[in-house]
Amino acid sequence: MAKFLPEVGSFPQFLNRFLEGTLHYGCWFDHFKGWTRQKATMGNLLHISYEEMSMDIHGAIKRVSSYLQTPLLEDEVNNCVKHCSFSSMQDNKMVNYTLVSEDIMDHNKGSFMRKGKIGDWKNMFTEDLNQYFNKVLESKMVDSSLEFAWDERHEEETLKQIPLKNI
Repeated sequence: MAKFLPEVGSFPQFLNRFLEGTLHYGCWFDHFKGWTRQKATMGNLLHISYEEMSMDIHGAIKRVSSYLQTPLLEDEVNNCVKHCSFSSMQDNKMVNYTLVSEDIMDHNKGSFMRKGKIGDWKNMFTEDLNQYFNKVLESKMVDSSLEFAWDERHEEETLKQIPLKNI
């Protein structure tokens, strides 16, 4: 989609390069763990995931509001919920990248925002790709305490694990 990035080939080729950390922007695992390590040194770092927001957008907005020490009225929270819904963002040209010039993005190759469904990305995976992904994820994230809610069966468990205060 982004014309300024090198072509990554097929999805299995892309996944392999992603998991090896050889894509244009480097290793996602290093990036992610670098920020989570900052929590220990900074002491004031909010981590919130798309999945958490999808499962409890009201709670997520209140967590961000609390973290920023900016209390919101219920009407303000509801307004944020409205504007932060996937359908609202998908239709918002300031968010969905459709305002980006054709010189920079080839919009014919797909849209920036797909479905907004937790775990839907796994539908792109074959069983072999899924096993490969899980093996790499397990080895690269062995020293991470964060839990991921990538499919609906984990949603209820994850909601129980999300602390009410900042993490």
